[in-house]
Amino acid sequence: MEQQAFNDRPLDQAILEFLQQEGDVDNLELVLDQPLKPTFGSLFRVQVRARLCQSQSPVSGAEVAVKLVSSIKKATSLLSGLTGADGLFVGEVQLPPSQPGQCAVVVSCTGDEGFDELKAVLVAL
Repeated sequence: MEQQAFNDRPLDQAILEFLQQEGDVDNLELVLDQPLKPTFGSLFRVQVRARLCQSQSPVSGAEVAVKLVSSIKKATSLLSGLTGADGLFVGEVQLPPSQPGQCAVVVSCTGDEGFDELKAVLVAL
């Protein structure tokens, strides 16, 4: 009786097929053309591409947010916008001068296809 639930396939085969199907979910991912290298007190250029991880199709209209996070202070929003038809988001923001504590820039992207984020630690000049 229990075997019928798996269409007469062995249990390990049914589990393998299920996991393969679950792995076919095409989620949003952020891709960098160049590494993020934020430096205190400098102009920081953000260039990220939102795409689907399996099909590589661009994700347009996804919301991108760039924040400064710190081990001491509350997170600060630096920049936000939407990806273009090609999935590309480009923006520039002036980073503050050196701050106490560990600081990082977080670039996040949210769309109907999911969520992804990238982090880069700020360094002093």
